Order: sequence, then structure tokens, then C-alpha cells
Amino acid sequence: SSGMLVRLAFSLMLEVDADILLIDEVLAVGDAAFQQKCADAFREMKAMGKTIILVTHEMSTVEEFCHRAMLIGDGRIQCIGDPAEVGRRYLRLNFDHAQGSDRAVPGQASDEFRLLDAWMESPDGQRVDNVEHGERLRVRLVLECLRQSDGIGVGFILANADGIGVFQFGTGATREDGSYALRAGDRVEVEVEVDNLLVQGRYSLHLGVNGSAGVALYVHEAIRFVVYGGAARTHGIVELPHSIEARIEPRGGP
Repeated sequence: SSGMLVRLAFSLMLEVDADILLIDEVLAVGDAAFQQKCADAFREMKAMGKTIILVTHEMSTVEEFCHRAMLIGDGRIQCIGDPAEVGRRYLRLNFDHAQGSDRAVPGQASDEFRLLDAWMESPDGQRVDNVEHGERLRVRLVLECLRQSDGIGVGFILANADGIGVFQFGTGATREDGSYALRAGDRVEVEVEVDNLLVQGRYSLHLGVNGSAGVALYVHEAIRFVVYGGAARTHGIVELPHSIEARIEPRGGP
């Protein structure tokens, strides 16, 4: 099998007395035990002072083993430098190629409100479909009031790709004088900023709008986006800041 061939090739490589080694994706194949053996051998070769060129699409491997990294895209060198920064550039480049494919189409309406626009925004004000872990989620929304209303409430459900609700939040809207009533033609602009603790994956924001008589408009997946970066080996939905410590106390007595 291909796995057996890779294992044989890696074993032979360890026996080669060479100062420069080229390793192509070998740390990404095989079972957990084999990958650990590869990692141990990799560290041993580094300790021996060998120059190792590692070719991989696994950014966690780059950050763990490499002192310096190079990103190649479309047949050209995109950047050279710190492995963590090159890894972020690689992820951003890959997601940018698919940008725009998941943007929701506005225009859904009830007899009271219409969604004119909804988008995710970068720190410099550009519309984006993907956000790096740790970079605040900036959501912008524009609604139009179609008839007189006593007031409006806007709420969101943030859900992951499996439809699991991660977080809910919302607000009412007021005029400058503090009043709530809306007239036909009024627009409501909503701005949201959320700390982005989400792990890598696809997410969506469901929109709910309350009007004079309860729920006036619901838009499923009003905004869809991707989160990239963060700890590559984190499992779950969010990557929470934390500290953890464990210690072994010596057994008392002889």
C-alpha cells in the first residue's frame, strides 16, 4: 500500500548520510503511532545539524518543526519568514480564492421590514467572507421599514456548520431623541462587534427582526463566513483563553 511505501521510504531516509534532506508530506500520513515515530526521527535529524526542507500543507507541522518558512502560490514565492506568519498567510490565501461564494443575497422581506444588505467587514472596512481567529467579528446590517411600526428589535443567532447555536445577541433601535417609532421608508443600520474565539470552520448568522406584533422577519443564514487560524489542534466550538497545570506529588513514606 502507499502507506507501507512511505514508511519504507522514511526508514531508508533515516539511514542516508546526507546533510540536506527533502521531506514531502511524510509527517501527514500513517496512523498516530507512525506519525509520532516520524516526529521523533525529525527532531533527531534536526539535533544532528541536518538541513531539512519540509514540504507540507499542514500549518501546525510548519509551526512545530520549522525555523523558517516559505509560501509558494500560483508558482511564485509569496513570502518568506516566521512560520506562524507564513501559516496565516497560507490560510488567508486559500480562503481568499473562494471568497464571495458564500455571501448571502439580501432582499428578503415581510410586510413590515426588508433586509437591504448584510455583510462581514474587515478592520479596514472591506467586505470579507472569512475572518482570522482572534480578529473581531464585525457585522453590518441595513433594514428598511415598509410601514409604520411601533419599534424594532434585531437579534442574531450565531451557529456553526452543524447548526449548533454558539451565541445569541440582539438590540433595539432608537432615534436620536430616544423614541422608538418608525415610519415607512426609515432605515435601520446595525453594527455588531464580537470577540472571535471561534475555532476554524464555517459559521452563519441567522437574523430575527421583531416589529409591532412580534417576529416580523426571519432570515436563515443572513450571513455566512469562515474562521481560519487559531490553534490547529483545538477541538470544540470555541478556543477559550485558559491556563492549566498538573503536578505529581511524591508519595509519602519510604
